[in-house]
Amino acid sequence: MTGSSRYRARIALALAFALTVLVVPTSPASAAPVWPTLAASTSFGGLPRPTNIVSPGDGTDRLFVTEQSGVIRLVQNGSLVATPVLDIHTYVLSSGHEQGLLGLVFPPGFATKHYVYIYFVNTGNRSVVYRVRFSATDPDRLDWTTRQLVLEVAHPYSDHYAGQLAFGPDGYLYVGLGDGGKVDDPGNRAQNLGVLLGKIVRLSVESSPAVPGYSIPPTNPFVGKKGVRPEIWAYGLRNPWRFSFDPAQGDLWIGDVGEHRWEEIDRVPAGSRGGWDFGWPLYEGSHLLKAKSKARGFVWPVAEYSHSEGEAVMGGYVYRGSAYPRMQGIYYFGDYAAGKIWGLKHSGGVWVRKLLIKTSYTISTFGVDKDGGLWVADWAHGRIHKLVDTGH
Repeated sequence: MTGSSRYRARIALALAFALTVLVVPTSPASAAPVWPTLAASTSFGGLPRPTNIVSPGDGTDRLFVTEQSGVIRLVQNGSLVATPVLDIHTYVLSSGHEQGLLGLVFPPGFATKHYVYIYFVNTGNRSVVYRVRFSATDPDRLDWTTRQLVLEVAHPYSDHYAGQLAFGPDGYLYVGLGDGGKVDDPGNRAQNLGVLLGKIVRLSVESSPAVPGYSIPPTNPFVGKKGVRPEIWAYGLRNPWRFSFDPAQGDLWIGDVGEHRWEEIDRVPAGSRGGWDFGWPLYEGSHLLKAKSKARGFVWPVAEYSHSEGEAVMGGYVYRGSAYPRMQGIYYFGDYAAGKIWGLKHSGGVWVRKLLIKTSYTISTFGVDKDGGLWVADWAHGRIHKLVDTGH
């Protein structure tokens, strides 16, 4: 090989090596997750035992906050409005730690509908869902005389009511119902497809909003099956206290509160036909409980943590706001007992969980405002706080 040939060969080898070095860092599998630095900014007090933080989705800056006792309050224009949106405490059973007014959701296209759906435990210890219209003379007040009963489910004990309400991308109403209570689901209700307890049910409520009750979506997974409640969309859940849909991708995220040792986060990909079995009480998370061995046909958590880290998972939301780019696409959830907030994101082919902030809050719920901003509620201190990224 001549000198010029060797020179050209060295240049080619160096260029090939440089190209290799340039390519490797751009591989998604090797990129380290980027996490925000979470902190609380704006906060509001005077909200005893908050259980929901909900935006109406109509472009206004209003935030509706439910109190466990049976009161709905309004935060607007940077302050808490003194007059309640609704006060039905005489209809609500809230003496137990898990009872009370537990769910609130605005329907798609609320700006032209002017009604909401609420979930509470009534004085007969039944989980009830009502449709309630806003006052004809006051857009910030609900008129209880307009109420229409949508769903009613009896409970055998005084815990595990769940209570989340959410509209899916399909326009149907999803309702979370706990297993009915007591340790390890003694009646195996979560696995019993003949009852609604321990399930997420899917209801058609918007096709005839002038009519009380609901109809069954024809695409529900158990329609036409003998001995099975056709309302059921997913089962094998202990206490799915909070779940949410990712507004960008449509995935369903579920925080299912554990019993003895494990708390879990479940994810259902967008477009699922349902029929999922999350395993309770055969399994707690991915761990054996009543089952003797691992079996097929169950959905395992995408994340779980033991009671050495916390004791009651509070499902949250995927952040899709624009104010804090580093928060984008991350699922945020917390723990009621530990005051911790984690982020969960897919990276390198696996789900990565990271503790982002340790607070003094008893975290009871999360919420999202009109701009996609993330809020968290402190149940014991009666406050809600907006979460921001201080390092953006």
